Amino acid sequence: MIQRYANLLRVRGKHLDASQLVQKGLERFPKSRGLLYLQGRILLDLYQIDPAKEAFQKALAIDPQYEMGILGMVDIAMIRREMNEAAGLLRKIPKESPEYARALASLARIELARGNLKDAESLFSQSVAADPKLEVAYGALVDLLLAQERDSDAERALQTASKVIPRSPYILMAQARLLQPRRDPEGALKVLDDIQKSHDHLIPLKLLTVDLL
Repeated sequence: MIQRYANLLRVRGKHLDASQLVQKGLERFPKSRGLLYLQGRILLDLYQIDPAKEAFQKALAIDPQYEMGILGMVDIAMIRREMNEAAGLLRKIPKESPEYARALASLARIELARGNLKDAESLFSQSVAADPKLEVAYGALVDLLLAQERDSDAERALQTASKVIPRSPYILMAQARLLQPRRDPEGALKVLDDIQKSHDHLIPLKLLTVDLL
């Protein structure tokens, strides 16, 4: 319960409150891999890379197979442009894992960083096939298609995503980005109306709104 509430505070941008709650939780449950992972995630949100890595390592010391901890280490490796290390960590996550879709999306990001657009597109597609509700992967796939000026393919991907997760802020942001090259900023802003207040903590939303204005 502590972990769930602290994560809710984190995604709402209340990192100080989330951090204090996690710290209290760790005083009671110092061997909680979930709380240690969440501590690392909060620190990573605040760009405190080394302390975040230490928290993930503590979680993995308790359980070396803890996949959320592995994914946290992957994110740090990618921030540091250590792509081979990140790919090696991701290979530890098996197909039958509930985190396999996220692992595929991370592999896609690695290929994207390497400039391998076809491989990245294939991996993003596989990730949303493995987990149709992986909203971040849908958004990344749409952005990749738009960057290649494949608007019709991006629109088809969005139609699929909208049926599964119609209220996702990431999908709505992708819809707005689809309207940008069509020179319809008013239409794009209208798409974002419903999430401007509920998701005003999302930095990508703020940047997109400023760009459209």
